[in-house]
Amino acid sequence: MWKLLVCDIWRDGGSYSATLQNADGVVSLWLQVSAWDRLEDRSYETLFLSQGPDATKKSQRVPSGARQRQWLATLEREVDSGAVDQYAAGTFAELIAELRILCSREFDALPLADAGREAHALELFPLDMSPDEYAARFGHDFAMFSFDDYRYARPGLTLWIQRLGDIFFKRHDAPSLKELRGKFLTPAEIEAAERHEQDPF
Repeated sequence: MWKLLVCDIWRDGGSYSATLQNADGVVSLWLQVSAWDRLEDRSYETLFLSQGPDATKKSQRVPSGARQRQWLATLEREVDSGAVDQYAAGTFAELIAELRILCSREFDALPLADAGREAHALELFPLDMSPDEYAARFGHDFAMFSFDDYRYARPGLTLWIQRLGDIFFKRHDAPSLKELRGKFLTPAEIEAAERHEQDPF
């Protein structure tokens, strides 16, 4: 679990920084704003990672794609922001929202799901559960999976489904179902899932 130490927005047009700490040490993230003339045109282009508390170092560019999405998932689900003030917590929520938009651009070329497919996806996939836990608990129920062939209008749904697809199809160094079951399930639940895989009918 990470602890949020500080989060701020900068006077360079709106870049965000956040400093986090866990048992292994302190890291800082910098979400770089693009040049803009009108506020409504503001967007974000690059995520940087630095060791230590100085986000302005921008030591390492986080590659777009799976690595950025991994950091997004970490910020969404594995960071405790309870120790910072209201301003920092609100700024952190803004950073996450902008990083989510940046990560979603990767899938702009996919066809947009129609209303029926999106409704079906929202019925199946609880966004308040991580895709990793969902895969551990319900992955054995899927003989086929094509939801990741589409993008979705609901904020966060496209990235959630893409992560699930990464797990199912072993893309981008995603953890295996076996690894995730070991993390999220009891021994009895693991046995039941494996038994279902061997004899689904």
